[in-house]
Amino acid sequence: MLFRSSAYQILNNYIHTQLDFISQATDLKIKDCFTDIWLDEPGFSMTPHLDNPGVTNSMQIYLSEDWLTLGTCFYDSNNRQRFQVPYLFNCGYIMKNGPEQYHGAPTVVPAGSHRLHSYTHLKE
Repeated sequence: MLFRSSAYQILNNYIHTQLDFISQATDLKIKDCFTDIWLDEPGFSMTPHLDNPGVTNSMQIYLSEDWLTLGTCFYDSNNRQRFQVPYLFNCGYIMKNGPEQYHGAPTVVPAGSHRLHSYTHLKE
């Protein structure tokens, strides 16, 4: 489920003010961004996958209560887990997309919970 509201505008505008900082921290030259806010409901999970080639760099920030096991996992090309980002409020990651950047959300969101996060496309 995708949301667009005044809170969305505030978040998107704030991330725009941080592009220089993000560029310096990542050694990328980020010129623009576009942020979505996603709510993954109970039953949601995502198998390991590659993003489409149009996604070059992205940033995901978790926006709801801590569920350590609901974070994004990164895998090697043999589907072995390399790293799981813990799902902690106001934490996340920046990902440079590439032909071996497999990732997913293997833990099913439990009943009575959700996974709220921002997902920002960072454009060089």
